[in-house]
Amino acid sequence: MILFSDGMRLMITERGPIKMVGTNQRVLDSLRRLTELCNRSSVVIYTIDPRGVASLGFTAADQLSSSPSGQGSDRLSEPAETVDQLDREPVVGQVSAALSKRSQDFSNTQEGLNFMAHETGGLFVHNTNDISAALNQVLEDQSGYYLIGYTPDASTFDKKSAKPLFHTITVRVKRRGMHVRTRTGFYGVPDQSTRPARRTRDEQLMAALTSPFNGGGIHLRLTPLFGNSPTKGSFIDSLLYVNGDCPLVRGK
Repeated sequence: MILFSDGMRLMITERGPIKMVGTNQRVLDSLRRLTELCNRSSVVIYTIDPRGVASLGFTAADQLSSSPSGQGSDRLSEPAETVDQLDREPVVGQVSAALSKRSQDFSNTQEGLNFMAHETGGLFVHNTNDISAALNQVLEDQSGYYLIGYTPDASTFDKKSAKPLFHTITVRVKRRGMHVRTRTGFYGVPDQSTRPARRTRDEQLMAALTSPFNGGGIHLRLTPLFGNSPTKGSFIDSLLYVNGDCPLVRGK
């Protein structure tokens, strides 16, 4: 399976200076369930970032004047008449911090794609403007491979804790210079236990709202309306239409 995506974050960050808050557990759990089902079905995920080679430097949209330190803004700075009115932090440090944050943000968006490819034994193709070459790389990788399987011991599926244990698979080759790419492992649960349970209507709606993946079960239409007022400035009113006639909303 080849997935084209502009990114999926696994880490939660705060705005302003780079600060990792922690793992986005909701997204990580969803990706783990997906890769587990793929591995049990012998499906390899290849992910391609279609954004190509990204320019992470400054553009004409950035304002490069000095700004007070500690302000959490996506822009490097806000307009100011004089530097003396602002914090004494060197401008060079602000420029370096802004570029570092931009690079880190871009890298964070690729973590989910790399995770899916790595867990299923696929490739994560990125930083290329040639989509055709990326597809050829995937097809060439699928042109030849070894399919090795084994039957785990019955004790592998014994419940030793509340959560199923993850069993790591490692494959090594004797020839020097050879690199092996395989599935990383599996959870110690029988196949029948991994099948999704039937959900109620409310559970389906909640899953659709909280899932990190896009879905077409509920048909939506968004109409943005631009406006401007002397007191509030520019704003956008968004009208969201939900088609109540789709099966998921009706609960059929």
